[in-house]
Amino acid sequence: MDDYFKIIAEELRTGINQKTGKPLTDLEKAQRWSAVASAIAVVAVGAHYGAKGLTGKGAKPSKNPVLKGSKDGKNYTLDRDKSKGSSGYKKASGAVPKLSTLNEAEQLKLANQYKKKSPINIPENASIKAQSKNGYEQISYKWKENGETIEVRWHTRTPGAPEGQGNTFVVEKNIPGTADGQRRSQQVLVGKDKWVSKNDWQKAITDRKNGVSTPEQDKMLTDGHWKE
Repeated sequence: MDDYFKIIAEELRTGINQKTGKPLTDLEKAQRWSAVASAIAVVAVGAHYGAKGLTGKGAKPSKNPVLKGSKDGKNYTLDRDKSKGSSGYKKASGAVPKLSTLNEAEQLKLANQYKKKSPINIPENASIKAQSKNGYEQISYKWKENGETIEVRWHTRTPGAPEGQGNTFVVEKNIPGTADGQRRSQQVLVGKDKWVSKNDWQKAITDRKNGVSTPEQDKMLTDGHWKE
């Protein structure tokens, strides 16, 4: 167990995953702080009861022992009675929980919080889908407007994205083809009323992952990833 926490401490100190050799993602950092918070809670509660005694005189142990702390400007609160074997802490701000571990009501609550930060207005009738993807978390909002399908995707930093990109929104619309020959098209919003083709967008993502993207492509990807 000591070796386990030594590894966690080293990873949090260096920011590097010891197994993969890659920088820790926000989710991995949250998981490691969860383990640290849980361990601290066990020690703190044990010391409390050891000093007061379970049945002796003096102040009664709290029925809901709570541990609070902060790291890098982010606040943590551990309520052992409410955690019920979960991650062991709640983050008041900062890292995003793994969406696949939340129930439908919790996912909807989180989705409604992020919805308010969208670069465009999301209507009440939008369908919502929360997912844990391959290496990142995503919430999709989709609806129809003037015959077009609009989708706003909120997601955490994706693998291959620039360090420090953080949580962002991507806005996409699908324009159906018409009987008079207009072909179906997909576009991504990269500025106020400025759209680029989905093909150009995907090529820019691929080129950046391969290290061959142009300054124009990098700017397009930056402009198209709307910060919270």
